[in-house]
Amino acid sequence: DQQKMNCDRSRKRFLPSAICALIIVIIMSGCGKGASGYREIDIDLPLEPSDNMWLCWQKSDTAIFAVGPHASGSSVGPSYSTDKLIVYDLKAEAVIATYEVNTAAYIYAAAPYQDGILYVDYSGGPYSASWSLVFQTDNGKYILDEGAEETSFDRVPMLFLLQDTPFYLWEGSYCSNNFGINRITNGGIESIYEESGSRTLADLYVKSYGEHYCFAAYDFKGEVDAVVGDMDGVLYSQPLDGKLTSYTIAENYAIYGTAMDVDTHTVYGAAAIELASGECTISTTTNPLYRLAGGGKDTCLFVDSHFAPYLVSFPDLEAARVPLPEEIENTGRSVALSFYPLGGTNFLAEFSRIINGQEVRSYYEYGY
Repeated sequence: DQQKMNCDRSRKRFLPSAICALIIVIIMSGCGKGASGYREIDIDLPLEPSDNMWLCWQKSDTAIFAVGPHASGSSVGPSYSTDKLIVYDLKAEAVIATYEVNTAAYIYAAAPYQDGILYVDYSGGPYSASWSLVFQTDNGKYILDEGAEETSFDRVPMLFLLQDTPFYLWEGSYCSNNFGINRITNGGIESIYEESGSRTLADLYVKSYGEHYCFAAYDFKGEVDAVVGDMDGVLYSQPLDGKLTSYTIAENYAIYGTAMDVDTHTVYGAAAIELASGECTISTTTNPLYRLAGGGKDTCLFVDSHFAPYLVSFPDLEAARVPLPEEIENTGRSVALSFYPLGGTNFLAEFSRIINGQEVRSYYEYGY
């Protein structure tokens, strides 16, 4: 079966034609392709014994880590509170700047901006949250925008950058079925897209590369749509079959992994949407595409259900296993792995292991 699809470029309505390209492609498990190697990075942060650290943003040689203790008390709500946001030089392995934020919120998205840092703070219970978009410098905190989220704390706005310009994806109040994208400018907040009435966000995660971004939304039937846009708004919307496994964006494609139950087994697939034309190639795969991370040269990294890493090219979906660092491979321990794009074909690899009952994270730069 072969069909072709082009998405309507209208920024008001999404009326993809009924023509769609379906190509059966099997991901082969090989070795060696793109396995250029890893460079371990010493993340030396000023941590207290009770502190945890997690990654909030990364690009090129710079990363932002949040630091804070595990939340005590109730089993609902954020797992961690955030004491500091630390800007770190991955190449020099040194702290660039530290911002004392001191909030009960688990801050999972931040971005550098002008002479300070942007992040979304929030307060409230597990089923509602009041949020504020904060710009913090050495001179203090400034509230750029604020609102209320009536579903849960993990639905507060998500920051992302396009060509170093900050944007954020927001969702309206419960049952309002509205969401939008705002741009942060020197003059304030500018709306570049808003939609209401027909769809809700699948989650608040946005993946961006260059001048494009992608996210996912549910229609009124509960079916998922891939949504792709640029600095001026939304470009394309493509219905997907099955459930999402993950999604990302690369130099010329937005990529969505899917899983669909058929009879007694699960069929895994991928949709590659060309950014220039909106043409979508839908393929079946032998492996689920979890934790997709996009890069240059139309390639992505992903892990399967056992956290085995793969490098895959688009739209043909040729893939090969990526080896682990020897010191990680030889431990014999179960390892959780995520890749985060640094630009081009360089990625930050985060390995998480449980050692003596404690979670231990290690970081490597991976390039191919």
